[in-house]
Amino acid sequence: MGEFTTKVKDQYETGVESFEKLITAGKGLAVRVRENSSKQFNELVKAGEKTEGASKGLVKQVRDSIEEQLTDAKAAAKKVRLASLGLLTQIKDNSEHYYNELVKLGDTDTELTEEDTKEAEVQAA
Repeated sequence: MGEFTTKVKDQYETGVESFEKLITAGKGLAVRVRENSSKQFNELVKAGEKTEGASKGLVKQVRDSIEEQLTDAKAAAKKVRLASLGLLTQIKDNSEHYYNELVKLGDTDTELTEEDTKEAEVQAA
């Protein structure tokens, strides 16, 4: 049994050493992942910093373009509103003018004869 016990003891010690190496390798892996993650993160930050100026310019261009289009649309809407008001004013003025002409015509001393009235009724029908 001495030889068997020695073999089991040697295998046990080999297993413990392997387990300790495995734990040490896990720790090394964790350190490497942390270092690489930090390194990759820093590289991403640097890349972002390089493009930040360019992206700010692009965002400003887009914003300026939109603001310009909105300003143009507002100006066009204002012109349409003013044109509509002008049209309504012209219609009102012309209507009043036409009405006044009809009133003047009606105020004249010319009287329609019965015959003229019948003729107007026939033409209207």
